Amino acid sequence: MILDNLKSGVLKADLYDPRFNKGYEELAHHYHILLDPARLGHAKDKPRVERIIPYIRDSFWAGRTFQSPEEINRELLSWCLKVAGRRIHVLPDGSLWKLLEKQSKWHYSLYRRSL
Repeated sequence: MILDNLKSGVLKADLYDPRFNKGYEELAHHYHILLDPARLGHAKDKPRVERIIPYIRDSFWAGRTFQSPEEINRELLSWCLKVAGRRIHVLPDGSLWKLLEKQSKWHYSLYRRSL
């Protein structure tokens, strides 16, 4: 997983010997994920992650007001399932939702192995 170099998560971004926050390392170990900090000054290392921010801002937040964090979470979950998860991506299977459904068995098996 390529991480942004947020100081609270990546203590030392080094190509050969990166240092991570203890919580990041424990989570990665638990789910058998390799952490790889993005190279400093190389924005193209993480374009797909960054590209989603304007989409969320324009598609979910634009023109909406909320009364509580609970309402935001409820509406966001609905939006993720009905709008964002169903949009077509440049992926072999088309939509992100289809990809997640296909990979859910694999993710569940990783979770079971970590217990």
